[in-house]
Amino acid sequence: MTKVINLKSQEEITSVVERLWETGEEEVFLVAPKESSLLKNIIALKLLKREADRLGKEITLITKDTLGREMAKRVGLASKVALPKKVLAEEEEVFQEVAPEKFETMLEDEVRARREAPSPRTFGDIRPKGATLERRSIEVEQKEEKITLPPRLAGQKLNADLPLDEEFLSEEEPSSESKDLISKEKEGESFLERLQKKYQTEETLEKKDEEVEDEEGLEETFDEPEEEGPEKDEEDETEAFPIYGLTHGGRRRIMKEKKPFFGKGSLFNFKKIGEALKIEKIKPERIKKRSAMPFFSGRFLGIFIGAALLVLFLALYFILPKAEIIVNPKAEAMSQDLNIVADKGASKISLAQNKIPAQLIKLDKRQSQEFPTTGQRQINDKAEGLMIIYNEYSSSPQALVEKTRFVSEQGKTFRLTKSITVPGAKIQEGKIVASSIEAEVVADQAGDDYNVGPGRFTIPGFQGTPKYAAFYGQSKSAMSGGAAGLMKVLAQDDYDKAKNALWQNLQPALDSEFKSQLPSGLKIVDGAMKEEISGVETDVTVGSPAEKFTMTLKGTAMAVLFDEEDILEIIKGKLSDELSSGKELALAPEQINYQLASVDHLHGQVSMKVKATGSLIWKIDSEGLKREISGQKEKAIREIFAKHSEVDTAKVIFWPFWVTSAPANLDKVIIQIDK
Repeated sequence: MTKVINLKSQEEITSVVERLWETGEEEVFLVAPKESSLLKNIIALKLLKREADRLGKEITLITKDTLGREMAKRVGLASKVALPKKVLAEEEEVFQEVAPEKFETMLEDEVRARREAPSPRTFGDIRPKGATLERRSIEVEQKEEKITLPPRLAGQKLNADLPLDEEFLSEEEPSSESKDLISKEKEGESFLERLQKKYQTEETLEKKDEEVEDEEGLEETFDEPEEEGPEKDEEDETEAFPIYGLTHGGRRRIMKEKKPFFGKGSLFNFKKIGEALKIEKIKPERIKKRSAMPFFSGRFLGIFIGAALLVLFLALYFILPKAEIIVNPKAEAMSQDLNIVADKGASKISLAQNKIPAQLIKLDKRQSQEFPTTGQRQINDKAEGLMIIYNEYSSSPQALVEKTRFVSEQGKTFRLTKSITVPGAKIQEGKIVASSIEAEVVADQAGDDYNVGPGRFTIPGFQGTPKYAAFYGQSKSAMSGGAAGLMKVLAQDDYDKAKNALWQNLQPALDSEFKSQLPSGLKIVDGAMKEEISGVETDVTVGSPAEKFTMTLKGTAMAVLFDEEDILEIIKGKLSDELSSGKELALAPEQINYQLASVDHLHGQVSMKVKATGSLIWKIDSEGLKREISGQKEKAIREIFAKHSEVDTAKVIFWPFWVTSAPANLDKVIIQIDK
């Protein structure tokens, strides 16, 4: 069966613990409202958890408060948002909520009644002098950190905002919300300090009562135990719940308050009874604590070291042993001389023609640079250029003869180099749309004054007629080439020197870029790569006047490449008979020598002589050898190798040093083929 306890919003831990004591069920569900003060006090939750463990009850906290469930989780309490359906089904009775003021009054009356109940002591506790008091041994609790509440404090109100103490904190880091709550709980006087003050006050009252009794000669009272852990009669006196951690870790034992057996107004005179019976104080026997083996005691360390050594021995015996066999197979020298052609037109390997596929790689790169001119000569050149001639006069074409004059806006005269006919204009929607034709013109005289910029040109021959405004010329670029006198010109020597200097700079860059773009795994035979100048351009022709000129050089790199694996396939094809008889070819790329015979970059072909020097190795079945030598000693292993003709030499290594035979586990037998 389960028990559901509905908590009040301001219900304190003492009330909750009291209700747990009164509950007979082992499974208890505590339903707490969201604003419950219990959910905000981690110390109260700790006390609730420890008291539930002492009573052997399984507690589940039911609340919708996320922070409350987080704090319950940290102290080890189970928590849920709602009651399980099976519990709701068992709850047939609907409890009416009691007002907080009335509930606290009822609880205080109940606690006060229990506290004021008379001690159950009887005259049976009084023994004549020399008599022994039989007591039952009590096992001293070993967990010094246990915290419970004494019954006589159950009626006292505990502050819900108890401060944190290091003993109550787990090693787990609290959440950010818990940290905020903990910082608030540290303000004001702590719960342990209030308890300590209360106990000190009670001890002072007890000492005063003892002094009064001593003066009256009452010898029948019992002394408080002087040391920790005395035996007590369970019927006489019950030890209050031990609270440890007060006053810097010291243990305080809360004893039951001493009272006269029959009250102050009793008819019995204990002094006379004591004199008559000669009552003797009976000191409780000291309880001998059962010593527990410390975690780091010598016995524990001995057991731990022994177990560790045993595990180490088993690891060394079963895991470490292994056998390594280095085998040198039989081998014979091999040499092949072949003439092979790599052709970009071949799609596959041809053993009959010794031809393999090839690739032709080509890269172009340009570079420009400006150079000064050094040549000189007498110049008498006329400026020249192009001009567009327009007809806005009529739809009839107009013929212009060679050397027809055109005058620029600067007054410079240019002439047609040949006769032309200007097309007639077009008539669209009653409007004349000009037609045009491009023609070449040359200056009337030599000199740089005729190197005029773009502009409009008129025809002096039409001056005074309507055609003068309707026929005209328009240049889009400047006239150039006009010069007169001794001037610098682009000499052939300037041209050649500029070409060589530019190639010296272009070639290394072309070579580096070309090699960086070559596909990986392909082979270039020395001499099969070609780099050359494939184009030269200048902005000034040789012999033309200029102070400086710009040259642009174009370089081209080409190479025929092939895959070395194709060479190996050709060699293996020539050795097919030997390889089919249990042998394999051992040939590294550096054991193949290439000599260029000819190269045709235009068609992407290269002919070469190939010389290969390697070895033919006998094949060895490693897995079969493992099965044969597993579990065998070194002598038997050597006899096994002697029966295999493909083995030249073998070296057996056992590890560690005490191992004298190969392990039965094949994974521990390692065979290394040293070719």
